[in-house]
Amino acid sequence: MDAAIAYLDGFGGDAPDGAPGEIPTVRTAAERVPELGIRLVATLVGKSPSAPLFHFPDRLTLVAAVAAEGFRRMSLHLQQTAGSLTASDSDPLAIATAIALDYVDWAGDHAALFATMYTPALAAGVDAIQSGDREYWQEPKRAAPVGSDEAMSRRAPEGRRRLAFQELHDAKAATALIFYAAIERARATGALRRDASSADLMNAMVAMADGLAWQRVNERQQTRRVMRRHAERSVGLLLVGLKTSV
Repeated sequence: MDAAIAYLDGFGGDAPDGAPGEIPTVRTAAERVPELGIRLVATLVGKSPSAPLFHFPDRLTLVAAVAAEGFRRMSLHLQQTAGSLTASDSDPLAIATAIALDYVDWAGDHAALFATMYTPALAAGVDAIQSGDREYWQEPKRAAPVGSDEAMSRRAPEGRRRLAFQELHDAKAATALIFYAAIERARATGALRRDASSADLMNAMVAMADGLAWQRVNERQQTRRVMRRHAERSVGLLLVGLKTSV
């Protein structure tokens, strides 16, 4: 897993402040995401092409596992941000703002990994976990040669696939919970309006952060400092609308 994430993190990253142009564009980073597969991972870790099949029955399961690890790493980063401010800053809105801005920064610093975490093909599996849809995990019935790598990889593949998506679902939920806790704290102190639920306020904040994160990922020629200023203004304007009316 570390090898796969290191591969993705090798592509992307913002233009250094004051150094335009000589960096891979987002197209370069995005084009690496479809290359992430069973054979590539085997090559990265120096194993036979079939070795990862014992852990990942198909490419989508591998991508789900990488995405889950990406969310765990992002969550750890955001938790550290929230923890450092909770102890030192009495303004709950400052904590919510810092979490949103660090979410955007993390996405820009890990562009290809962030894109992998939001691979559209993963959505159906996450939804199946959320809804408890057992039929989604049923493997199509087709023969595999006895003793072949494929036959070995198909030992209860539904369980491995479901586990990968369960971990992805849980990792995404943990990230959302960090936003929710910050919003709930601000709302409890009266800093945010109470005519909307904490969940609604969190969704507004996450939607804003997601939009800014993708803008950061896509506009690769902008410097980190420029994008940070843009994000600060955008999040600040959102919070003006969410604050308690006076």
